[in-house]
Amino acid sequence: MFVQVPVVFLNQLRQRPFEWMIPGLRTELVTALIRSLPKAVRKSFVPAPDVAAAAVQRLTEEFDPRPMIC
Repeated sequence: MFVQVPVVFLNQLRQRPFEWMIPGLRTELVTALIRSLPKAVRKSFVPAPDVAAAAVQRLTEEFDPRPMIC
């Protein structure tokens, strides 16, 4: 995957929207989201890394990300 951005717009980009696009960071991102939940809710998602990995796998299969073409 790649994104082509004119140089004049580089300083206007934010990293956040691109984070989900990096497959290696998805599980880490979902784990962090689970750990940020209130404790009463978070108890349903233990162990967080395993739940995150399962969620990412299912989301990836469900939505089958397509390459972006600019």
